[in-house]
Amino acid sequence: MLALFMFSCALTHEREKCEVEISLFHLRFNSEDYGEIYDAASPEFREVSKKGAFVDYLESLKREFGKQTGSTPGPWRVDKTIWGTYFTAKYMTTYERGVVEEEFAFIIRDGNPSLFRFNFVSTEQSAPTHRQR
Repeated sequence: MLALFMFSCALTHEREKCEVEISLFHLRFNSEDYGEIYDAASPEFREVSKKGAFVDYLESLKREFGKQTGSTPGPWRVDKTIWGTYFTAKYMTTYERGVVEEEFAFIIRDGNPSLFRFNFVSTEQSAPTHRQR
């Protein structure tokens, strides 16, 4: 029973760290610090997504939807694999010109989460999605 409690606490701690990263993502998005979002992402993310293309993608989202004004967390999960620990969460996020579903996936190494995947789907129209693996 103690092991289950400790495991549950560890998952909560990992979730909290990732939620901080999601808030930081939105702050950087609103400040148009897209390069910082990319630079902080995992090596796997940077391997399959070029910086210029990712920055262009976020700029296009900002032009179409405006600044992020609020978010509501949705379902989340933590997967522990032989390749690492992955945290995935969905958010319903409000922007100045629309509501979207965002999916964030982080890989956690040495207790530090870094962006592994980001998906953005408009609930009102078909927005492009930026996918990795």
